[in-house]
Amino acid sequence: MGFAKEASAALLSNNISASQALSANLMDTILRKEFDPAYRGVIVSQKTKFDFEDHGFRIAMVLGPIWVAHGQYSPSAGEAIPTRYSRHATAHGVSRRQYTRINATLSLMHVTALLKMLDVDFEWSAEHEAH
Repeated sequence: MGFAKEASAALLSNNISASQALSANLMDTILRKEFDPAYRGVIVSQKTKFDFEDHGFRIAMVLGPIWVAHGQYSPSAGEAIPTRYSRHATAHGVSRRQYTRINATLSLMHVTALLKMLDVDFEWSAEHEAH
C-alpha cells in the first residue's frame, strides 16, 4: 500500500513519469505475488481474449482493463510507442507519447482497483476454483 501512496503523491505533485512507472511496476508485482502463473496468464496474456463472463461483475471490471493494458506493443517490430496507456510501452518505451498525466492516472487507477479487489471483493479460493 505504501508504494501506491507514493505513486499517488507523485501524480499529485506533477511527477507524472515517476507515478506512471511506479504504478505499472507495482501492478506487475501485485499480479505476480497474488496470482498463480496460470491465472495470471488469464489476466495478462494476449493469446486469448479476456472473458468478462467468466468473472463476477466487479472482478471483471478490475481485471478486464488490466488485460487491455497488457496489449501487444513490439518496439523491435518498429511499432510506434502508443499514446494510450500500455503496460508494455510504460516498461519498454519511455517517451512523452506514453508518459502522460492521463496514462499515469490510468496506471494508478489499475493499482488502486486491484488492491481494493484483493482486499474486499476477491474470494481467491472460490474464484480460482472456477478456473
